[in-house]
Amino acid sequence: MARAGILSPSRGPHHEYRFTFQDLVLLRSARGLLDAQVPKRRVHRTLRLLVRQLSPGRSPSEVRLTAMDGQVVAQDGDTAWIPESGQMMLAFVPAGSTSVAPLGRPEAAESPDAMVNQGRMLQELGDVEGAIRAYQTALDLDPAHAIAAFNLGTALDTAGLTDEAIASYRRALASNPALADAHYNLSLLYQRTGHKLAAMVHLKRYQELLSLH
Repeated sequence: MARAGILSPSRGPHHEYRFTFQDLVLLRSARGLLDAQVPKRRVHRTLRLLVRQLSPGRSPSEVRLTAMDGQVVAQDGDTAWIPESGQMMLAFVPAGSTSVAPLGRPEAAESPDAMVNQGRMLQELGDVEGAIRAYQTALDLDPAHAIAAFNLGTALDTAGLTDEAIASYRRALASNPALADAHYNLSLLYQRTGHKLAAMVHLKRYQELLSLH
């Protein structure tokens, strides 16, 4: 990706590449697309186009990239599109998911897991506020539910509530310190808020957990 001009890393004293934190995030996304059998040339073309499609100052690392039917779909908040064609996508549901009808919020939750599942579906449908309420209900029922706290963090981050999202990810890790994705998401938020040392600590822990599997 550096040779293709997608990344512009600096050089160290021995002419080695030095990548930024955002570069590492983008490389991880590219690896996920390649693992999903998206051809390398398509991945590179998509990323080059994405740089031009984002507003000035935005990095492709801030956009979620998903493989769907051999194409790359970019998702930024509630907006999804195919960078190669510029085609917008409505009612976007991540690859592998099943379209579902909007759910009403039950008066009484059967279990924390049921509320987590409802929150996931609401979040996929773009109802972030409803998802937040569902995850919070799950945590009211089971304060140590790590997945509910993690998912709540993702919804709070989507809603722009960065401090609350950080607190939710930390809560998830308090219940399950081996929750790798919580370390990864925390590293992104700490990097975004200028806490670079904390960001690197969580990124390192994330990498350590991945190496165990």
